[in-house]
Amino acid sequence: FRRILALRATSDVKGDVDATIGLAFTLSDLDSARTAMDVLAGCRRRTAGRLPPALAPQLDFAEGVARFTAGQLEASGTTFARAAARAASAGDNRFCWQALTWLGVTQARLGRRDSAVAALQRGAAQWERLRFRHRDPEWRERHGAQARLLYATLLPLLLDGRGDETPAGVRRAFEALQRFKARTLRERMAGTEGGETRPPVALETLQREVLREGELLLETFAAPETVLVFAVRRDTVRVARLPGTRHGLLTRLRAWHRLLSTPPDPRDALARESAAAVAAALGRDLLGPVADLLTPGGRLIVAPDGELNRVAFGALVPRKGGDPLGVTH
Repeated sequence: FRRILALRATSDVKGDVDATIGLAFTLSDLDSARTAMDVLAGCRRRTAGRLPPALAPQLDFAEGVARFTAGQLEASGTTFARAAARAASAGDNRFCWQALTWLGVTQARLGRRDSAVAALQRGAAQWERLRFRHRDPEWRERHGAQARLLYATLLPLLLDGRGDETPAGVRRAFEALQRFKARTLRERMAGTEGGETRPPVALETLQREVLREGELLLETFAAPETVLVFAVRRDTVRVARLPGTRHGLLTRLRAWHRLLSTPPDPRDALARESAAAVAAALGRDLLGPVADLLTPGGRLIVAPDGELNRVAFGALVPRKGGDPLGVTH
């Protein structure tokens, strides 16, 4: 990046900005956020009076990330807000929704729930409109991680409480999650977004018209900090918050996947007991908070997410001393 800067800084404003931003992001990733801010300030000085309006929000966004990484939350929030406003004025929804996402993350870190929700909901609306226009699957995959960050921050804020969630908060979070997951699912089924504009099913409609008696839907969302499990029956909805994938769950899921891929020798009693213990421990951790809703003999519908696709839910044992779900359901 430094070599590119040396080649382009004298004549090519866009090349200068692109290389500067690339270098700034790299420095931020390497715990050199203050150096990244110095690099960005140098670019602003070099391009003063020549910077096109469309490039200004990109520099602001990179500066916001550097300040966030350096722990300057107040300053990063101000910078992200400026980036979003400039991107909106330039008609650049791509940087606008990303700046709004990080503005929401920053406000959440500062404990400003209402401001965070407002920014994230604006960002989510822009992301949905942008995805509808972009049919390139590679573009959607590249921006998927940013969208997951957006919803990983927004959903817990919509739930209102900690553990004892309000019905309104659960409904808001569930329906926001459907806008994220249903759109992605339709795209993967159809290959392109096409002309599909139908909204995802609402919670009330799901309970009244879709689910049948004895059926339980487990809708999940897996993020680094929090795993959410929504348990929905015709007459009940509950959400459980579990430690996220970065808190040991990811390692356990991958080990579980390897264990199922190479099952123990049936003659090895110790290996069989170990596999059963893993299934029981993982089952209690993932489904323990909703185990009382798992009516024996009922039908279980699971919508896994992310790393939870590694889970063979039928092999899990949600209750101590119980049978695997594949036996009871």
